[in-house]
Order: sequence, then C-alpha cells, then structure tokens
Amino acid sequence: GYRAWISDRIDESLATGKAVYYVPLMRTWQMDLLQIPGQGPNLTALLLRLQNGEALSTLSIGHYVEPHAAGFWQLRPPEHADDLIQADAWMLRELVSLVHAKNESGLTLVDCRGLPSEKVATVAVIADQLAARFEVPTCWSDQVAQKDLANLLAKLPNRCQIIEMQELCHAT
Repeated sequence: GYRAWISDRIDESLATGKAVYYVPLMRTWQMDLLQIPGQGPNLTALLLRLQNGEALSTLSIGHYVEPHAAGFWQLRPPEHADDLIQADAWMLRELVSLVHAKNESGLTLVDCRGLPSEKVATVAVIADQLAARFEVPTCWSDQVAQKDLANLLAKLPNRCQIIEMQELCHAT
C-alpha cells in the first residue's frame, strides 16, 4: 500500500546517500511513519509564523525537524490533529518550498493523504515528481477519484514527472 511505497522510496534514497525529508500533510493520527517527536518547536508554531507574515529561511526549517531512527528527517507534528488540513494552501506550499530548498540535493517526500484536492494541487505544482495510483475504475467513487486525479495532472508543469505508485509496491 501507500505506507510500503513511501517507506521503499525513503530507503532507496537513503541507500544512495541522499538526505531525505519526510513531510506529511495530513491529520496527525494519519502520520503513521513518524516516531514520537522530541522537544522543540512543531509545525503549529511554524504555521503561525507563516500566518503572521514572517519571512522564513531554509535555516529556520532546521528548528522544526529532527532525525528519525530510520535515517530520514521528520518535521515535528502539529499540536492539533487538523492544523495542517485547516492551514491555507499558500502556507503549505511555502512550508514545502522551504523544506525543499533546505534539502535541494536530497529527496523531499511530501505525503498528501487526506489533504483536500485544491491544496494538493497548490503544493503539487512545485513538485519535481508526483506519485499517484492509477487504477481502473470499478465503481462510481473510483471514477470520481480518477477525474480528480486527471484534473490535478492537468495543472502540473511539464517538468513534473508522473510516477505510478502501484508499479513500485513490493508484493506482500
């Protein structure tokens, strides 16, 4: 599934010596790849700084991340479950831009499970790659999902590479 695919991508990048930053844009109870965070400022504090119009730099991001035991960097999750879901789309885009700029030569993996489509689109347009599941619709909800995905793909710049997640998942 999604978790296995993301873990595989993280492991592949770490194996090549790249730094990996994992950015989950979802409710905190969905952040199943994160370990219990340590002490320090979290994403709620960062979002408040962005909302207040503070100009943040790539150096600022370092205050909000910590190493994960698996070898990647994780952002300390927000205080409330819905802080990221309720954040303005431009704030999420700025957050991702800052992390990506800090980790220019590595992998910044942004996980948007559960994020509203318009917010995914706002973040996705700055992506180098977008991974999605392309399944044959078997019911009405699958058709709706594929239509939303098609609308998202149409908004992406030509430089963005599309990756099919299903092809890369290991059989379990």
